[in-house]
Amino acid sequence: MKKILIVVLALIVLVAGSAFYLIKLKGPVYADSADAQYVMQNITADSRTSRTIVWQSRVVVPKSYIEYRMTGNQNSSQIEATNIDFKTDEGVVHKHTAYLSNLKPATKYEYRVGDDKNRNNWFTFTTEAEKVSNYKVLIFPDSQCADYGVWQRLSSAAWERNKDAVFFINMGDLVDNGEQYSQWRAWLRAISGMVSTIPAAPIPGNHEYYTLDWKATPAKLYENLFSLPTNGTEGLPNQTYSYDYGDVHYVVIDTQAEELAAFDNNIYERQVQWLEKDLSKTNKKWKVALLHRSPFDWRASDAPNTIGKSFLPIFDKYGVNLVFLAHIHSYSRTVPVKNFAPANKGTVYITTGRSGDKVWEGSPRKTFDEVFYNPLDQPNYLTLEVTDNELYVRAVKQDGSIIDEVHIKE
Repeated sequence: MKKILIVVLALIVLVAGSAFYLIKLKGPVYADSADAQYVMQNITADSRTSRTIVWQSRVVVPKSYIEYRMTGNQNSSQIEATNIDFKTDEGVVHKHTAYLSNLKPATKYEYRVGDDKNRNNWFTFTTEAEKVSNYKVLIFPDSQCADYGVWQRLSSAAWERNKDAVFFINMGDLVDNGEQYSQWRAWLRAISGMVSTIPAAPIPGNHEYYTLDWKATPAKLYENLFSLPTNGTEGLPNQTYSYDYGDVHYVVIDTQAEELAAFDNNIYERQVQWLEKDLSKTNKKWKVALLHRSPFDWRASDAPNTIGKSFLPIFDKYGVNLVFLAHIHSYSRTVPVKNFAPANKGTVYITTGRSGDKVWEGSPRKTFDEVFYNPLDQPNYLTLEVTDNELYVRAVKQDGSIIDEVHIKE
C-alpha cells in the first residue's frame, strides 16, 4: 500500500509538472531561449526614424518576430519579420529581417527577436537625433583572415575604445572567401556585441566574389546575409546604396568589375548614372564615398585607372570631400586631388589598411601620398569624427598608437 501511494504521488507530481511546463509554453519564454543567432543591425537610409534588424535561426521558423519598446517603457510593439532561406556550403541558412519605421529620433530603444513562443534577451539601439552636430563612425579595413581571432581582437579593441560610435563601416573583403559560410559565422561572432548595438554599413570587396575553388562569381552570400538600403544601382542589391547621418551623405560603390565581367559587363556605366542622380539630390554639407578598390594605378603611377576615370569626375563635380579605399593592405592618405592632380581644394583619398591577418609586403608610395604608412606589425582601424566645421579622421593600430590623423575642412 505504501509503495502504491508513493507511485501515485510521483505520477501526480509528474503530471502537474508537465501541465505547468505546457502552461509556461503558451506565452513567450523570456530567458534567451529563442532560436536566434547572429543578431545584427544594418544601416538604413535614414537612421532618425528607422532601423533594420537581421538574424538567423538553425531550423525553419514559420513566423518570426521582433519586439521593441522605448527604454524604460514596459509597453512594447511587435512586428512580424520576413523570412528567406538560402543555400551555403554548410546547408540552408534561415534568415529573418525586420524593418522598424516611424521611430522617434534621439531615442533609446530595446529589442528582442524570436518566434511566437520564444524570445532572446533584450538588445539596445539609439536613433539619430533630428539635428546632429557631432558624431563618430568606426571604419574597418579588409577583415579577411586565416584566423578570425585576429579580427575579433582588433574589432573588440576598437569597440571598447569607441563606445560612442553610432555605426561602423567595413571596407570590403569582409571574409577571405565569400562562399565559405564558416568564415561568415566567424566574422559575425567576432563582432556580436557591437553589431547588435550599432548598425553595420558594409561594402563588397573582391573576396566576396569568389567560389570555394577561387573562381569569380556573383556575391550571393554577401547579398543574402545583409539587408541594406535599396536605393542603389538597379541589379546590384546591397552592393551600391547611399545613406545619410547628420550632415554627411555616404555613397557605396561596387568596384568589382573584374570579378563580374562574365556576369555583368557594364556595372561602372550604370553606377555612374546612379551616382550622378544620387549626389545631385543631396543637400548635405559633407559627402563621403566608399570604394573597395583604388581609383589610381597603384602598381606604376598615380594615373587614374578605369575606376578613377569613371568616378573621379563625378567626385569633382559634386564636391565629394573624402573617399575611403581598401584592397591594398597598407595605410596611405593623399593630398587633395582634383582633375587628376594635386590641388589646394579637392578630394582626399585614404587607403585604410587591414583589420585582419592578411599582410601585403612592399606597397608603393605615390606622389599624391602626403602620409604613407605600412602597418605590417599589427592590424588597424579608423575613426571618422564629424563636426559642423570639419571631418576628422584618425588611423589607429590595435594597441592604440596613432598611425595618422587629418582634419578636413570645407
